[in-house]
Amino acid sequence: MNAIHLGVSVLLGVMGMSVLLIDMARFKEIGTRNAFQLKYMDDVSLRGKMDKEALFFELEGQRCGLDVTEANYGGKRYWFLCPVCDQRKRVLLYRDGYYACRQCLDLPYPSLTRTKTDPQYYWDQALKIARSIDPRFRWENDLQGMTGFPPRPPGMNMKKYMDKFVKFYRYVDQGNSYWISKLGKG
Repeated sequence: MNAIHLGVSVLLGVMGMSVLLIDMARFKEIGTRNAFQLKYMDDVSLRGKMDKEALFFELEGQRCGLDVTEANYGGKRYWFLCPVCDQRKRVLLYRDGYYACRQCLDLPYPSLTRTKTDPQYYWDQALKIARSIDPRFRWENDLQGMTGFPPRPPGMNMKKYMDKFVKFYRYVDQGNSYWISKLGKG
């Protein structure tokens, strides 16, 4: 069974919900007929099947169709068919035990619903930077709040690492300051 690590494809806190993004681009390495396991971190694991000949995709017992188009320079491009609207989509969203496209789930893009004074925006930016170094990064909660930064991977330029390190803590500090200011208003 192929294991696909989703990296940063989980949107946590989109309008107070946890949503898993299922991107067709992540399935390039799957052969024609294969079972797979979607993994995110260590605590989310979903089992499914994809059959590129019979053109179906199944996740946790729910099935949707696949469509195929010819790519510009040869080869094939596969698309999900949304189980609700039956339109061709590259990305499906998995929420509350079922999946559909963003329009059918009536989910706006997170960037459209956030303000620059929302602490979660800055914490998400910090998380994105940390996961660019280590896709399995998790926050360490201690007395100082959300801290911890992944160690420098072998082969990464020290200047690049330090730039990410500084940017990470700027975002964390900015998010913390907005969070503290909101506590004072409450």
